[in-house]
Amino acid sequence: MVAYGTFVQARATERMQQAATWPYLAYDTSNYDADGARRTRLLLTNQGVGPALLAAVEIRYRGRAIRTPFDYLAACCGYRTGESIQLRTEPVSRVALRPGQELTFFELADVPANRRLLERAERGRWQLEVRACYCSIFRECWIIEGRQSVPSPTAACPANWIAYRER
Repeated sequence: MVAYGTFVQARATERMQQAATWPYLAYDTSNYDADGARRTRLLLTNQGVGPALLAAVEIRYRGRAIRTPFDYLAACCGYRTGESIQLRTEPVSRVALRPGQELTFFELADVPANRRLLERAERGRWQLEVRACYCSIFRECWIIEGRQSVPSPTAACPANWIAYRER
């Protein structure tokens, strides 16, 4: 009986530790920053209480995989390779997000170099399908699909996704 009680206590302690470190990743998009400056942004935020170990992000535009921000700008907005623009990107695969940390992985500011693309990128962001797989420090993993989605548990992050990268 003592052994069973010890087992139950150990399992309860493990679950409390897991709950105290649960990451909760959310994808969102915006067209203005906190200061009111116009910017088309794509971002991931860890709204949980533990670190989110981001394994992979896959982005599709009109059903086609987008490998880089430049692929998105070419598909949605008429970007031409070598065209001079001001674009901010950050890595989204194999990174850890602290609780409350926001990762802006695409940002196109309203500056003269971007004006031709900005309106189209603003409209095109609603046609993006974004999914991300992330894990806790206890190797529990989840997948989100779309804006503010409820995470779905998964045994492991898929290896067959076409990973989005910053360059």
